Amino acid sequence: MPSERVQRRIDSLLDQADAAIDRSDWRAVQEMSAAVLSFDAENEDALALQRAAESAIAAGGGDPSVSSQSTVMEVAPSAAPSDMPASYADGRYLSSQTKCNTSLGCCHGT
Repeated sequence: MPSERVQRRIDSLLDQADAAIDRSDWRAVQEMSAAVLSFDAENEDALALQRAAESAIAAGGGDPSVSSQSTVMEVAPSAAPSDMPASYADGRYLSSQTKCNTSLGCCHGT
């Protein structure tokens, strides 16, 4: 049975392998499980992760950048609608008649 310190290291490596599975990074899973097995050659979790990683890599997995779960979609900016009023600019409505409030120090003074 591994010491407490080594067991913490094993647990940390297994946690990292779990995170790699979430990213579909099977090469990292393989590396983490191999590291666990270097501490404890009979660790059942590491052996199971090693088999899963080998299977996924053989099936064409392993590179998280080509994961089937991630999709990049580019969206072209939409053109301004033709029915938008001419006094509409940059998402704001421009008014030609501005009511001023002189108590707030308006520059128009009306």
